[in-house]
Amino acid sequence: CKMPVLVAPDGKTTPELYTWGFRTGARPVINAKAETAAEKPMFKDCVASRRCVVPSTGFYEWDGDHRKHYFTMPNAAVLYMAGLYDIRGGVPCFCIITTAANDSMREVHDRMPLVLAKDQLDSWLNDSDAAPDILRMTPPKLDCLLLDAQIMLW
Repeated sequence: CKMPVLVAPDGKTTPELYTWGFRTGARPVINAKAETAAEKPMFKDCVASRRCVVPSTGFYEWDGDHRKHYFTMPNAAVLYMAGLYDIRGGVPCFCIITTAANDSMREVHDRMPLVLAKDQLDSWLNDSDAAPDILRMTPPKLDCLLLDAQIMLW
């Protein structure tokens, strides 16, 4: 599926529609671990020069009991996730960077997207020297809403 991402290949931030997932075989790679992305052959060049931002209203995660949780940025309409992009088979695509869960996420899942504060977007997109520090940061605290209203049909 195509989703909006922010890219800045020439230093000017531009919205584009890219396909989610790097195609490498039967299953697309939708996530890259912040801890190893700069070293992995699939992501190394992207970390160096093809970083993107994935704007959203929030994201869903399921806990060990299969309950759905919705995470959003407190007091903000948009949540920004760090990502990487590439062109694979002529198709512009992206993946989301994940990192160890922070305190607001840990009870639900051990990983989470690398969420960026709005004032970090330009550094992530345009400053290759800042990228390693951003990859090591702890994401901001998120709000969580349990969406456990499952309807039983029988």
